[in-house]
Amino acid sequence: MPRTASSLLIALCLLSIGAASASAAPLWTTYGGGAIIDRAPAANATTYAPNVAVGLRRDSDGHDVGIRVSFSLKCAGWRSTDAATMAALAPDGTFHLKDRKVRTSEMGQVKLTMDGTIAGPRADGTVQIRTHFPCGGQVRPWTARLVDATAPPAAPAAPAPVDGVLYGVTDQDPRSFGPHGVVVKVEDGGTVAHAFLSYSSRCHGTDRKGKYTSTVTIQSLLKETSVSAGAWSHVLTETESAAARRRHIDFLRRFTLKSAFSGPALSGTFSELTRYTRPGDRDRCTTGTQHFTVVP
Repeated sequence: MPRTASSLLIALCLLSIGAASASAAPLWTTYGGGAIIDRAPAANATTYAPNVAVGLRRDSDGHDVGIRVSFSLKCAGWRSTDAATMAALAPDGTFHLKDRKVRTSEMGQVKLTMDGTIAGPRADGTVQIRTHFPCGGQVRPWTARLVDATAPPAAPAAPAPVDGVLYGVTDQDPRSFGPHGVVVKVEDGGTVAHAFLSYSSRCHGTDRKGKYTSTVTIQSLLKETSVSAGAWSHVLTETESAAARRRHIDFLRRFTLKSAFSGPALSGTFSELTRYTRPGDRDRCTTGTQHFTVVP
């Protein structure tokens, strides 16, 4: 083969290798965390600073950040929903939203004000959510960590929980704005005092208009569960009340979580199944098995 031809062939091979390497580069990096209440609100409290789960998706071009903020508020009963949007990312890693109007599934339109700074493996900022309900409006500081829930950390020889707050994400697809955030508070060397996580559930059902398929975002607040031998598991089952049964309403929600500490980090799986039946209406929602990882 002539030298020029062989040189051209080598150059083409190197270009193809470079292109393959570039295509293998991640399209984004994900950060997750939030803010969690330090103690339960008083029984007669009408409002308090909300639990917040924050998920960020930083695009590889560095120009934009996808934002998902999930929150629960106590006003006239518990209300939970999430708001998802995009923001411009400045060269110094900062972003800012001011009274961004975002449509939510459970609270209608809310106004989201948010400041954040992404710096290396962590992100920090504040968030304020204002709704037309008589609650919300508090400014909450939040913290997030750079986490890939699809690649949990390797377990050391002696896993041990560490007191403090852990931040992370689930592995549900982050292409729609951002990932779902998770925040876990560990106390007393082995008690998960509070955990707040957001996730999407796929629903199938029938109503008076016929069959339908939809996706809903749910938040779970888990309280006072113990860690045993470095493992944390939690099963939550809810059923309908006696009053609902008298109205021929059948309801079942079963949330199952299994995880283990890898040093100070915690990773595992969770799933949820919800079934709701009443005359003329039937729903079944499920997440399937999802993974999550949280780190200090």
